[in-house]
Amino acid sequence: MGKIPFLKMHGLGNDFVVLDGRRAAVTLDAAAARALADRPDDVRVVESQHKGTTLVELYVAPGDAGKMIGRQGRTVAALRTLASTAGEKEGKTVTLEIRDTPYKDQ
Repeated sequence: MGKIPFLKMHGLGNDFVVLDGRRAAVTLDAAAARALADRPDDVRVVESQHKGTTLVELYVAPGDAGKMIGRQGRTVAALRTLASTAGEKEGKTVTLEIRDTPYKDQ
């Protein structure tokens, strides 16, 4: 994964990161997801098409699901925003789902 320009900000007692996607697209890939996981070898990102929507399934170890979701759902909300914004730039509708079951090749 390449370098992504970002700003670390805070407000109302919360720290957060702002990613700059104005010059280059910021995408969710397996490397980005692995960086958040305690068990990165269990992370799989699978894309599929369903009725004109791209479904991105992020498979993680059961213990990592809570970490991907984050406090009050903030991390998963940010990941979903990142995925949908990247899709918009390509003219796609993208939905992200977190799966805490082992990925099985089909």
